[in-house]
Amino acid sequence: MLRQVLDVNVRLTLGHSDTDAMVSLWQWLDDQPAVHRHGRPQWAQDPGEGRMGGAFETILVLVENGLTIAQLVVAVLEWRASRPGPEPEIVIERGPVTFTVSGAVDDETLRKIIEALGDEPPHDE
Repeated sequence: MLRQVLDVNVRLTLGHSDTDAMVSLWQWLDDQPAVHRHGRPQWAQDPGEGRMGGAFETILVLVENGLTIAQLVVAVLEWRASRPGPEPEIVIERGPVTFTVSGAVDDETLRKIIEALGDEPPHDE
């Protein structure tokens, strides 16, 4: 099966090193139907410019046709909300745009994150 990959790579890291949380996030994303079918979460070999990190500290999602940035961001935020205790800080990067998410995320903040990353906000169906 031939898949067309858009020029969209999204890098996900936590605000602090937590291998168990990153493995949990990777599993969560892989369990999301749209991400599983149209995104390809993988462990980044390079943690990013100016960063030192281990093998399980950065997830790179290659976004293919059929998955929007909005769907990916919502999946990441749902994972954050599902975690016990305080929601972990997470860094979402797409190209030169970096968004650090900490604390509660309301609808307006979600809209700003999605717009900054270059996608339309999700619409209610």
